[in-house]
Amino acid sequence: MCQKQVIIPQEKLDQASALKEEGKFYEALELYDELACVLMKAAKEYVGGLDPKNPKQIEKWVEYLKRTDQMAKIAFNVSMIFAKVGNHEVAQQYFEETILFTPDAKDEIHQRAGYKTLNI
Repeated sequence: MCQKQVIIPQEKLDQASALKEEGKFYEALELYDELACVLMKAAKEYVGGLDPKNPKQIEKWVEYLKRTDQMAKIAFNVSMIFAKVGNHEVAQQYFEETILFTPDAKDEIHQRAGYKTLNI
């Protein structure tokens, strides 16, 4: 049986982005975390649990999260917040998640922007 994809309302993503642009980084991170948790919970339900030692489950979990670009957008924006406050190590970690969760058919605009911001 095919499970319906969970989609976060664009207004919520826009709200988090506005907080980021206003320099309200803590509030933006809290909202991005909340939104990411919604997506990750749906992915876990889709997979039927999540055992970190089970590569097939991890693969299906990532596959689910790559169905839309929402998880990639969240990771990208979180990476930009950490880059703006000078924590490039954490920014790099979230940037790598952006790459992991970017749908295969999508343009690599997030990656190019991230490389430029992180100077890599």
